[in-house]
Amino acid sequence: EAMQDAFPDYPLPYVFEKYELPSSFMLNEGDDILELLSCLAFFFLTWVMQKIIFYLRNIPMARPVIVKARFFFQNYLVSKFYEILGDIAFASVLQFSRLTFENKYAWISFFACVGCMALGLALLIGNMWIVYQYQKKKKSHANAEEETKKKALEKFSEKFEGVEVLFNDFDDRSFLHQAALVFFAGRNIVFCLIIALLYERPVFQAAILLILDSCLVAYYLFKRSIKSKLDYAEQLSYELILLIVNVCFLIVAIADSIDASTPQLVKN
Repeated sequence: EAMQDAFPDYPLPYVFEKYELPSSFMLNEGDDILELLSCLAFFFLTWVMQKIIFYLRNIPMARPVIVKARFFFQNYLVSKFYEILGDIAFASVLQFSRLTFENKYAWISFFACVGCMALGLALLIGNMWIVYQYQKKKKSHANAEEETKKKALEKFSEKFEGVEVLFNDFDDRSFLHQAALVFFAGRNIVFCLIIALLYERPVFQAAILLILDSCLVAYYLFKRSIKSKLDYAEQLSYELILLIVNVCFLIVAIADSIDASTPQLVKN
């Protein structure tokens, strides 16, 4: 009813009409959470298999395969969670803006929201801590021979192979280079929060989004933090396209705020 009152000219979304529920975290993020839980189940399965194979001496060839499979699911789980952090932030705003505890489903949605927010924060902090430790290890071997330094960093990478997606694909020249994933995820979170919270001020919203994307484009241009040239070109192209979209969004928002059409603005 609240949604229908707020948007009388638009039909109620099917999912809310079907379940007779307000916009909740579980309805918005349920599919992503199920995918994460499925990946977590595969990771747990490979972890159990690894423990079992450790005691089966007659099949040593299976052990590295199971270990690699576990690392794959673990890295995929981390990268997938990073991918949806922005969506989690957006859905969390919707959850807390219409916070109700009328039934068990509302409580489940609330705890799922708080849990995902806590995990997201822990992941960001953990990512920064791992990169910091890598840079610390690198600096401690700055005066050592190249081969010794290389072996020390390889040993560090092996230790955190299960979460290598957080640091291994980025240039290790400095913390700012190697923590690129933190900046990318942070941008997505801030982007979604701006969309969710500032929808009543489109000009201000568009201006902040434009500044945010300009900063990230400048970061990729000057830092070149991604090792793979192909991945770097792909990511930079994506950011430039998003920057152009936000420029257009700002123009339309300004035109709408002064009740002018875009052709009139061009003519003036």
